[in-house]
Amino acid sequence: MISVQAKIEIAGDLNLASISQKLDEVNIPKEILKAILVKLQDEIVIDLCGPMYLRVKDRQFKRAGTTDRTFRTRHGKVSFKLSKVHSKESGCILRPLLLYVGVEPRKRIVEDLVFECAETATYITYRDSKTVIENLTWAEVSRTRIHECVQKIGEFMNEERRMKPAKDQDLIEGDGTKCHSLGGNKNEINVILGKDQKTGEKTLLGLGVNEDWKETASQFKGKAGFCGVG
Repeated sequence: MISVQAKIEIAGDLNLASISQKLDEVNIPKEILKAILVKLQDEIVIDLCGPMYLRVKDRQFKRAGTTDRTFRTRHGKVSFKLSKVHSKESGCILRPLLLYVGVEPRKRIVEDLVFECAETATYITYRDSKTVIENLTWAEVSRTRIHECVQKIGEFMNEERRMKPAKDQDLIEGDGTKCHSLGGNKNEINVILGKDQKTGEKTLLGLGVNEDWKETASQFKGKAGFCGVG
């Protein structure tokens, strides 16, 4: 369990308006997130290397300094000192906090913001998504960054889909739509769905962007229930 305490100094009259304004200025969620990361990192490093200045010969890890690190989250930028440790066995320099929380070494965008960007962009344009995200969160994003988030989530969904065992389908449907691209043009998105007519459950069988999907759909021709391209 990690316990976090916060101290806020308010100059002037102590009233609801001044308290609310101060909380808005300091962005409490960001400060709490930073405190949790720092506290968690301290505990992990102590567990690996032992207490500071305590020399223990049989330790497999030793401290190797710190580096400045900034994460972009939905609460804004969170900056702190990222601790490094040296593995005596492999000779590698590790950043245990990143391994613990599942963040890639060179990654700057935290998953909560990735999902926020991708989900918003499924309903409105990238330009409007930027405005909505920046108005509803403390994050600063660009249309290019939103596009990258959409691509990342799309790749993840495709990988998850491929890992699932194929199900028997008694009805196969094809359909397509258009959506705005980063450059202002429109992308052609094509999908092939399988449907179990007894349960109504639908399964994504194929997904393509700006591709001649008739070639993909051709593999389903001749199968029972194929509806063709919509």
